[in-house]
Formats: sequence, structure tokens, C-alpha cells
Amino acid sequence: MHNQLVLKKWRSFNSSYVFIGKWCKDFMKRRNLQEGYEIAMYCDTYYSRFNFRILNRN
Repeated sequence: MHNQLVLKKWRSFNSSYVFIGKWCKDFMKRRNLQEGYEIAMYCDTYYSRFNFRILNRN
């Protein structure tokens, strides 16, 4: 079972949204991501999910 990715709205920091939970290492491993990669994320409201794309592999 994968660690769960949770999006939370913080009251501080101008009501920013942040991902919480122990998901980062699992997320990177499943997608073969390396430190320094730049990724883009967008919310697909039709499927109610977030999608990710690699922008730069530096």
C-alpha cells in the first residue's frame, strides 16, 4: 500500500494549500524521479485527481 498524499489548506501562510503525509519518497520512487527534477502539477476536476509532469531533469 502506498502512503497517502493529502492536500490541506493552512490557515496561516495566506491560506496556502500544502501536501502532507509521508508520501514524498514513495511518490518519487514510483515515478523514477531524482532530486533536482522540476515537476508541474495540475488538478483534473473531471477525474478528481492531481496530475504530474516532469518539466526539467537537472
